[in-house]
Amino acid sequence: MQVRQQDRAVWMEMTIKLETGLSVPEYRHILTTSGLAGRRPVEHLHRLSSLLERADVLVTARREGELLGIGRAIFWGRRFCYLADLAVDPVFQRRGIGRRILEAVHAHACYRILFLIAVPEAVGYYRHLGLQSLSIFPRFCWKQYPGWSSISSEGVRQPEYTMGPTP
Repeated sequence: MQVRQQDRAVWMEMTIKLETGLSVPEYRHILTTSGLAGRRPVEHLHRLSSLLERADVLVTARREGELLGIGRAIFWGRRFCYLADLAVDPVFQRRGIGRRILEAVHAHACYRILFLIAVPEAVGYYRHLGLQSLSIFPRFCWKQYPGWSSISSEGVRQPEYTMGPTP
């Protein structure tokens, strides 16, 4: 994959990491800018706070402190990971940030099946990332990772890393 010149500045400065202290106003802002506000209780800050507190994995993408995107996931049992939010600021979409966030969620949590319910406009995007969807309910997307049968303390990784340019 070749990085376009306008994307290079984003990659050189972007940090993707596990974050436990995301503020409710930042969460609300990324939901609003990404278009997910219509599907989340953005007018009720206490409910947004509860969503953040219940996340098992919260990955952020930032550039110089500015929030570019988030991935919020919840474990269901020992085999399933529900990707509740994957939101990227529209100014930075189509630059691979969503894919990098999804990869970081995967790196931070061992699970056998990742699933989500996509907004209708995003089904093609998730298929592009390798997720499958059910023919009877195409918005239900999932991806199975063979060999990962349970969540274990050894499998949960919490590295922080900075993204460099993609070759």
